[in-house]
Amino acid sequence: MSSNVNEKEKCKKRKKIPENDSEIFLKGMVEVIKNFTDSQDKRMGALIDKIGNRDQSDLRDQIYSIIESPIFELYSTEQRIKATMVLCDDVKKMELFIRMGELERQTMMFMIINDKL
Repeated sequence: MSSNVNEKEKCKKRKKIPENDSEIFLKGMVEVIKNFTDSQDKRMGALIDKIGNRDQSDLRDQIYSIIESPIFELYSTEQRIKATMVLCDDVKKMELFIRMGELERQTMMFMIINDKL
């Protein structure tokens, strides 16, 4: 009888071993997936930042081109620099200025130069 009891204990132990291996495997896979997604999050974050910076750079380029155009030639260099700095300091102002017509841009430029914006 004691040999039967030992055989049953061995059988029970054998059944648990594959479960433990499965659990170990799953825990390992979870860790691998977690590390992978963490590294991808960092990469995606950096990529998103680069895209955002590139968008702002494009907006600034458009602002520079507009302010350097003949439409604003009546303004001094100092006034143009001031307007550019004020506009490029705020993405919403840049976007608004770019979408405006000529008259609105002139008005906005006047407001910036006279500290009304």
